[in-house]
Amino acid sequence: MGKIATCDIVIVIALVLVFALVSVTDVKSKITTATPKPYVPTIQDDKFMNWMAGTDETLDSYRQSVFNATEDEDYFRLVMLCEEASGICDQARTERYDYQVSTRMLPVKDEYGVYLNCLKTAFDYIGRHADDIARYGAQGSDVEIEQEKRDWLYRIRDCHTSSADMLEKLLAEVPEPTPTPKPTRIFKPVATPSPTIVSTPVPTPVATPSPAPEVELDSDGDGVPDRNDYAPNDPAVQAKGDIKTPGFGVILAIGSLIAVAYLVLRRRK
Repeated sequence: MGKIATCDIVIVIALVLVFALVSVTDVKSKITTATPKPYVPTIQDDKFMNWMAGTDETLDSYRQSVFNATEDEDYFRLVMLCEEASGICDQARTERYDYQVSTRMLPVKDEYGVYLNCLKTAFDYIGRHADDIARYGAQGSDVEIEQEKRDWLYRIRDCHTSSADMLEKLLAEVPEPTPTPKPTRIFKPVATPSPTIVSTPVPTPVATPSPAPEVELDSDGDGVPDRNDYAPNDPAVQAKGDIKTPGFGVILAIGSLIAVAYLVLRRRK
């Protein structure tokens, strides 16, 4: 009974191990066959690449100047160029740490640091030997001097910037932008509007008002204006001839009344 139980346990353990191995193998195959994602530069990656391109341009200029000074045997100028180039390499090695690049760009950044170290060592070596020649003169035969000069140039050329090759391969993975299709413009015929005939308004003649007739004043209402009425306040008199002068009868009547009044007053006395 104990042997059977032990066999069962061994069989179960074996099955578990086989299942684990199959699972691990399947996971590895999936990892191996997985298609890597295309590289998309980050903002820091772009800044680092721009900085690296500017630094390379400066160092290439110094390299060419060192070659020319070596060919011309201008050792004093060669010493000055090597000192300046070595200082630029030092500064670049420090500035390289200011860029927090992505994981895909990190190997390029590290390899560029190796290139700067190699170039600085070459400039320092050439500068020291050129300074010795400038101070004490060339030691050895012409063949030995030419061989030493070639060694200087080889030291610079041996500093191959493999980071440039790595960067080129990395940028080859950058997907090309999909061109945006231009919208097709559909031209619809537009009806030309007929010209609108605008009639010029004819000016309406305006009648000039005739002056109102002047109303003449007639105070007594006899139909004769005051300016032509002899007696404007007497409707019975319009002309001077309309005034009647009292005749003889009137004078006699007045005299008779006066006489009667005199006789009456006398009798009372």
